[in-house]
Amino acid sequence: MPTLTPPGNLKQFTLVNPLKSFRSSTRVSVLLDDQLCLYKSLARKELDAGFEIVLNPLGQGISTFGLSPLALIDLEIPGATGPLDDGSWGINVAAAQTNFPLQGLQLYIQPWSSMAVGDSYKIMLNGTTQVASGTLLKPEDVGARVVAFVPSARLVDGAHTLSYSITRLGQAAEASDALNILVKLTLPGGVDEDGSVPGHSELTFDLPDDIINDGVDAAAAKAGVPVTVHPYPNMSVGDDIKVSWGGHFVHHAPVTQAEVGQDIEIVIEEATILAAGDSGFDGLAVTFEVYDLVLNRSMDWAAEKRVVVDTGNARLDAPFVKEAANGELDLDALGAEPATLQIPVALPDFAVGDRLVGKLTGTTADGDAAEYETDEVEVLTLNHIYENPNPQCAPAPTCLGAGRLFLHTCQWERLNAVERPVRPHQGQRRWYGGPHRQGCRSGSARS
Repeated sequence: MPTLTPPGNLKQFTLVNPLKSFRSSTRVSVLLDDQLCLYKSLARKELDAGFEIVLNPLGQGISTFGLSPLALIDLEIPGATGPLDDGSWGINVAAAQTNFPLQGLQLYIQPWSSMAVGDSYKIMLNGTTQVASGTLLKPEDVGARVVAFVPSARLVDGAHTLSYSITRLGQAAEASDALNILVKLTLPGGVDEDGSVPGHSELTFDLPDDIINDGVDAAAAKAGVPVTVHPYPNMSVGDDIKVSWGGHFVHHAPVTQAEVGQDIEIVIEEATILAAGDSGFDGLAVTFEVYDLVLNRSMDWAAEKRVVVDTGNARLDAPFVKEAANGELDLDALGAEPATLQIPVALPDFAVGDRLVGKLTGTTADGDAAEYETDEVEVLTLNHIYENPNPQCAPAPTCLGAGRLFLHTCQWERLNAVERPVRPHQGQRRWYGGPHRQGCRSGSARS
C-alpha cells in the first residue's frame, strides 16, 4: 500500500486492514464518535487489498483511491437488496411500491458538512431527471438524516442510477456519486389467476408417476426423488426456486439463462427425505415457491402434491389436530386459541407412565420455518385419546406474524417410563408418527 502524506488540515489517519468479501461489492460504514462519516460501496478487489481512510476536521472521509474527496456520503436505500453480482442494488416491488404505498421508494441522505437551515437537496434519476427535492426549514433538521422518497410512478424495470446534490445556502450545488440500482417490478409466477383455490395457479410441477402411485420407500429415498418444475410467468435469470418437502427446503439457485423457459429438475436427496420423516396415510405435502434476483416473491406456493413416505423410520401413527377439518386448520376461526393435538394411546405401543410431548412444525407465510413444542402429558390411562391444548406457541396469526401457516406437520414424542425395563428405549426421547400435515389456512391471507 502506498505511503500517503495527509494534507495539513486532515487530523486523523486510519488504516483499514484487508477485508475478505465474497460479494462483488460491499457497503462500508465508518463512524467517528458515533457520527457516520463514510458510507461507501466498495468493490471486492478494493476490500481484498485493504484501503486507507483519512478524516478531516469535519468528519468527512477521503479514500486512498486518488485521494478524491468523498464530500457527500452515498445515498442509502433501506429497502434495497444486495449488492448484486455487478455491484448494483436491487429494488423490488416491496421497496418501490408497497412498503410506502403513498410515497414510493424511501431514501436516506446522511448529514453533510456545514449543514444549515436553508440548505436544499435534489434527487436525480439517471443523472438527468429530478424525482424529489427539499429544503431544510427548521433548526432541528440540521445534523439529522434526510428522508426522501422517489414516487413509484418514476420507477420502471431495468438498470438505473440514483444520485443527489446539495446546495448550501449561497453556494454552488455539490453532487454525490451515483448509486447503481436494478428495478424489477414483476413477481415470479405473475398473478395467481384463481385466488379462491389453494396454491398459485401459474406455478406447476410434476413428480414421477411411480412416486405418486406407490409412494417413497427406503429404496426410492436412497435414489432421490426428482421434482420437475415447469416454466412459469416472469421466469428470470437469478431466480431461486425453493422446494418444500414436508417443510424441509431444497433450493435451486440461481436459474441460468439456459434454464429460462425450460423445465427444471430438482432432486430431493435421501437426507432431506429422512429428515422430513415418514408420513401418515394421507402423505406429506410437496410444493415450491420462487424468489427472484431482487427478492420479489411469488404470490403463493404452488398447489401441493401429497406423497406417502414409508422408509421404515416411523413406528407409530401420526397424531391429529382436533380443530382441523379435512386436513385444514382455519387460523381465523382459531384466533388466539392454541391448536389441540390428539393421540390415541393403547397397548402394545404405550404403557402407564409414558410421557407425551407434541411438536408442531411448518412454514410461515413469510417462508420461515416454524417449530413449537408442547408441554409434557403423562399417560395415566390406556385406551384413551390424550390431548394437549397448550403448545408453547400456538399456531395463530399473533404467533407467526401472519394469518397463514403452510405445510403444517405434527408429531408426538414418547418418553418411556424408566421403571419398565421390558420396554425398549427406556427414558429416551423418541419421535414417532411421521409428518402429518394439517394445512393451515386463513381467509385473511387471500384476496
